[in-house]
Amino acid sequence: MTITSCGPRSGIGDNQKEDGVCGVKDPTLADTNNIVPQNESQLNGKNLFMVHCRQCHAPMDIQPCMGKSLKGSLDRLPKTGDYFKTFVQNSDSVKKSGDPYANKIDAENKVDYEHNFKTILTEKEIKDIEEYVKLQ
Repeated sequence: MTITSCGPRSGIGDNQKEDGVCGVKDPTLADTNNIVPQNESQLNGKNLFMVHCRQCHAPMDIQPCMGKSLKGSLDRLPKTGDYFKTFVQNSDSVKKSGDPYANKIDAENKVDYEHNFKTILTEKEIKDIEEYVKLQ
């Protein structure tokens, strides 16, 4: 079974109680770390993050969350190519390629997940999300 990460409330089954974003009943509280976008790209990235990512990733360290906070994540990514974009577009193909970092992330997560936004988000939108994540 695969749970698609960052989809509309993925991971919440019919018999489970909906506890909001990462266990926070008021989703506006999931962005209380005062991240202030400085430009249009970061603002667009914040809006896209809140729609597509915050169901699984909090912009700050709120637990329990299906996925980890993305705070500092860009510093840990391999410096080869455009790793963030490639992983967001199709994490499953990155994992299946034998990529050591992707498989490390996979091993650290307690749920099976997949990011598959290639047909949902444009390259510019993914770049805007990355710009917002840099602020965290």
